[in-house]
Amino acid sequence: MTEMFRDKIDISLTVNGEPVEARVPAGQHLVDFLRGELGLTGAMQAANTVSLTPRRRQDRGRKRMTEMFRDKIDISLTVNGEPVEARVPAGQHLVDFLRGELGLTGAHASCEHGVCGACTLKVDGKAVRGCLMLAAQADGADVWTVEGLSDLGAIKDLQDVFVERNALQCGFCTPGMLVAINELLEAGGTPSRDQIREHLSGNYCRCTGYEAIVDAVETVARVRAQKGPHDHSIR
Repeated sequence: MTEMFRDKIDISLTVNGEPVEARVPAGQHLVDFLRGELGLTGAMQAANTVSLTPRRRQDRGRKRMTEMFRDKIDISLTVNGEPVEARVPAGQHLVDFLRGELGLTGAHASCEHGVCGACTLKVDGKAVRGCLMLAAQADGADVWTVEGLSDLGAIKDLQDVFVERNALQCGFCTPGMLVAINELLEAGGTPSRDQIREHLSGNYCRCTGYEAIVDAVETVARVRAQKGPHDHSIR
């Protein structure tokens, strides 16, 4: 997947009546290009709202958003342990940058209001909402996505127990859930079920009913407490 996003292709098209030329990653979806490069965020990656905003107000907002995406900012950050340098639109969100430019599609853009938790990332050791943080704000930051945490083995025990306890179904919320849980478990100790629920209160799951998720977190926390914080084997 990452190699697909390293290859660039020149394209020329017409968007909303205006000519557009761009150099895009070979594996980038059209919706990510429209959102990330042109600031046309009306196209949702998980459509769950209907806009009732008057047309005139929409037009003004679209114009301001487009202007934000014409200004570019140079950033330098670390993503999953690797240095990354890029020139990004001033108004581009971090989750769109990671998905569209780096091919790290584990974090999902859904509610875009920081409510659902599907876009949760680890930035400088803390869980943050990728839809509320601009890519420009990540300049100099240490960013980890669910892909990087998986490759590192930091959440392998959690992933294994999620499967065993059937703590995931459709899987849309799972990447953000895993990153948020990782923050809780890295704090050490054995959190109570109430503490687990409180920590995950900002991560929505529409499938499982949460009990299996809480069971999985509780199991991993107890095993880690017995084996030590750096031993992520569950057996």
